[in-house]
Amino acid sequence: MKSSDYPVIVLGHRGYRKLYPENTLLAFKKAMEFGADGVELDVWKAKDGSIVVIHDPDCERVSGLRGIVKELSYKEIRKLRLPMNQYIPTLDMVYAELKEDAYINVEIKDVEAVETSLQIVRSFNAVDRTLFSSFIPEALYRLRELQSDAYLGLLVDTKDQLSDISKVNERVGLYSLNAPLDGIKFFGVEAFKNLIAKMKEEDIKIALWHFDEPEWVEKIKGYYDCIITDDVQAIVNKLEEIY
Repeated sequence: MKSSDYPVIVLGHRGYRKLYPENTLLAFKKAMEFGADGVELDVWKAKDGSIVVIHDPDCERVSGLRGIVKELSYKEIRKLRLPMNQYIPTLDMVYAELKEDAYINVEIKDVEAVETSLQIVRSFNAVDRTLFSSFIPEALYRLRELQSDAYLGLLVDTKDQLSDISKVNERVGLYSLNAPLDGIKFFGVEAFKNLIAKMKEEDIKIALWHFDEPEWVEKIKGYYDCIITDDVQAIVNKLEEIY
């Protein structure tokens, strides 16, 4: 997986989230239009087995109406209206909508969504351009059992979770460590760079999310392989400037 314009992959975090409703087809298409190499999205398994693209376990924050995703059919979820006349899509809708060269980071929020998500990715012949990531090691273990060549990323957002990296890597062979940009501020730049150097020794790439401050693109140049951002245009412009 690599970008054609600079040695960094840029993914729209839940699409172009800064300007458009998150995890919608509009947000995903706009991320690509403004220069992203692909998108990051979140999935849960609905009551009828559909793989639904939504971050939260319920629909209230994005739609204003209560409803637990796993307790609803997609027919019910599809009726919910989001801003800009958008709706909550399914994973197969996203693959069908985006171009065949778009990278897609599928974040598994629900272990029960693993098998069907993988089936969908396979149906679009997209295993080689999909990164499956999760905070849940068991989801990554199951994915590796099912697909020996899948790209897998471990998500972390606390210092305590760092102890899981080597264990998970030994078991599945991680493609990436997916960490928040705020982690740099928490650890300090030098401590972060030391951590990254250790990951590089294990051949693990670094994907940084919540990466929405363009000045950091140059500050830590060379210490990331993938940027996952809400502000696609600002990050793309900065990358084009320094590369």
